[in-house]
Amino acid sequence: MTEPKITINELIGKRLKVERTRLGLSGAKFGERLKPLLGQAWSRQRVSEAEAGKRDFRVSELIALARAAEVQVYQLVNAEAEHKSRVTTDAGVIGAAELFDLFKEPGAAKGPSFRALAHVNTLLGALETMNIEAPRAYRELRRLHPAFKGGGS
Repeated sequence: MTEPKITINELIGKRLKVERTRLGLSGAKFGERLKPLLGQAWSRQRVSEAEAGKRDFRVSELIALARAAEVQVYQLVNAEAEHKSRVTTDAGVIGAAELFDLFKEPGAAKGPSFRALAHVNTLLGALETMNIEAPRAYRELRRLHPAFKGGGS
C-alpha cells in the first residue's frame, strides 16, 4: 500500500477551495478579493486553476490568498486536513506535520520531539489504564475458568 501523498500545489489548491467554499464565494468573487492584495484581481479561471493545483504559488500569493480566505497561511498547507501524510515539493517529500509546522510561528510549532513525546504520553495513558483494569480482568478470568492461575490479586 502506498502512502497518501499530494503535491504542495495540489494541497494549497484543495485547501483554498475549502476556505473559499466556507466563505460562500464564487471563484470570480474570491478573485476580486485579491485585487487590493496583489494589485490585480484573479479571473474565475485563474482561481479554478489554483484550486486544481495547476500553478506554482509565490509567497506573496500565499499571503494574499490566506488574507482573502480569512485564514492563516499555515492553514493552506494543512495536509492532514486532506488526509495526506506526505507532501511532494521541489525540495523532496516532507511529512504533513513537519510542513504544517514550518508555517507556524515559533512556539506554536510542534516539531518531531513534541510529537514523539505526545505519542509516548498516549502510550503511558494506555498502560496506566491497563494496570488499573488488569486485576479486575484476572479476577474475572479466574471466576470463569477456575484452572486459570495467571497474575494479579
